[in-house]
Amino acid sequence: MSQWSKKASGSKDSAEPPGDSGESNEQAQSRSSDPAVVGLCRGMVGLSLALLVGLMTLAWVLLRSDIDWDASVVKAGRREVLVETSDEPSNDEAATATAGVIRFDSSRLNSEGLVGPPDGLKALSYEFCIPAIEDHVRKVEAIDSTIVIQRSSPGRIGCGEAEYLAIGSTHQPGFRAVLDRLTRLPYVNEIREAHFE
Repeated sequence: MSQWSKKASGSKDSAEPPGDSGESNEQAQSRSSDPAVVGLCRGMVGLSLALLVGLMTLAWVLLRSDIDWDASVVKAGRREVLVETSDEPSNDEAATATAGVIRFDSSRLNSEGLVGPPDGLKALSYEFCIPAIEDHVRKVEAIDSTIVIQRSSPGRIGCGEAEYLAIGSTHQPGFRAVLDRLTRLPYVNEIREAHFE
């Protein structure tokens, strides 16, 4: 029995590393609290936070900017090449699309986008539906500065629940070009004259 207890106590003694056990704990603590390691960790955390804040700021600026996301500029040396990435149709298709999408007679408008007798000229308002997507709202607003978006009204044109009503006016510079650009958007199916009561 005494031999067994000697072996057990001997094995216990041999399991501990030589030297004071408190010394190995101090070494472990000193390694974990080494100023160089702590400084490196703090630096990496600070750098990560700075990068995260920078990326969030960049994303916010890009979302708030008036960049036309349907076209991108590719710089080749000193030349800038405009690469169209929009899904606008070709010129022949566009002429057909414009005629089919605009459902009012724009030929009666003068060069300023006004209609009526000389002493009673007035602008013509038009309406159309777009999908209820904020990117589409920004695109339409970038094309037509007169656009007002109604998010809860179907208008006379009858926009659906997943659509916004867009109302514009012909009384603006280059109104024909504006209308043409609106008809080229794949999600604008028809543009009708808006009548207000």
